[in-house]
Amino acid sequence: MIGNRRVESRVRPSLGKLLALASLPCAGLSLGLVGIELTGIPGRWARLSVELPERAGWAVLPALAGVGLAVVAGGLAPGGRLWRGALGVGLAAAALAGWPLALVPATEERFHSALHAVLGAAYPDGVVPPSEVGLRREALSWEDYFRGILTPDTRVFQSIPYGAVEGMDLLLDLYMPNTAGLHPLVVTIHGGGWISGTRHEQPALIRYLTSRGYAVAAVDYRLAPASPYPAAIEDVRAAVAYLAVHAAEYELDPGRVALLGRSAGGQVALLAAYTSPSEVLGGAQLRAVVAYYPVTDLAAIASYWAGFAGQEMAVRLPSYLGAPLDAAPGRYAEASPVNYADRPVPPTLVVHGARDRDVVVEQGRSLAARLAAAGNQVAYLEIPWAEHGFDTVFNGLGHQLTLYELDRFLAWALAPR
Repeated sequence: MIGNRRVESRVRPSLGKLLALASLPCAGLSLGLVGIELTGIPGRWARLSVELPERAGWAVLPALAGVGLAVVAGGLAPGGRLWRGALGVGLAAAALAGWPLALVPATEERFHSALHAVLGAAYPDGVVPPSEVGLRREALSWEDYFRGILTPDTRVFQSIPYGAVEGMDLLLDLYMPNTAGLHPLVVTIHGGGWISGTRHEQPALIRYLTSRGYAVAAVDYRLAPASPYPAAIEDVRAAVAYLAVHAAEYELDPGRVALLGRSAGGQVALLAAYTSPSEVLGGAQLRAVVAYYPVTDLAAIASYWAGFAGQEMAVRLPSYLGAPLDAAPGRYAEASPVNYADRPVPPTLVVHGARDRDVVVEQGRSLAARLAAAGNQVAYLEIPWAEHGFDTVFNGLGHQLTLYELDRFLAWALAPR
């Protein structure tokens, strides 16, 4: 018995030391993920800097595992110093890895204030969406965070030709709720820097919107450099006009239309919404526009991208506008949504990530400020941890907060009158 105790007295401290040492790589993994989030990495791994902040709960797990190992080590050798140091490192790593989680409550509160300023007393639950599914009940659902946001299948009319230019059909896909009646319409406009992208870009968001009772038209438009500005704007107008003319056939309400675009598609959506009278839209009424991290001031973004000479971003705007900034400043001004903010425009929802490296956050901020100064209705949502394309993590932290507000904004803007 005495021998066993002696062996145990030697083994326990050694095992505790081993576990304490094993906890350090766990903390190091979490800290490494934080480094990727904050600095980004080039090439094929760049996507991680977008996904990791949105999935911050996962980045914390290795550090928490290290904390657990350190606690067990302390139980085996309570008088040792190593486990205390390992515990401190693990707790610090968990806190750093969870930095987006710490910012969620304040971000949620700012979002609520921004929407309340636009919707007034109707916010948050005084608006009625067009579907019995109703509004999202929580700004952040942990069940959705770990499981994913479930959306049902939907009816779809694929590859509808809404126009033809130079012998090329312009196509859209129309997704319909599984209910009868005239449905409000959301037209989605893909990103891709005006030179790439297709209407198949946002399947999760499309299913989500149709589950909420909206018809969704996902539109292809002509791309640069073969078809420079204003081809994309003209095509979006043509798509809306086609759907308005065929509204009865497709069970659409042409008096309740919103445009929704991402990145370059956000610029197209905003400009089309701000410059298209009802007569060029087949009588359709644009009631709202939603833009995720949009390009709003093309001269300013051209100057920013000029610092990345030789990279793809630096050639996108000249391809889209058919000339560099110094050769066609008037065209850059004409294509900038921010220059139309002083006139009456449809209610606008702008969403931008504060850490966006492609379309810098000043693009969203400047448009929102100009719209507000002119008395236009605008809700600006800025996500402190988000990068460009954050919404592709559909159930991530930033996009869940966004969906909560998007639900209410669209229900309010597209309500029957």
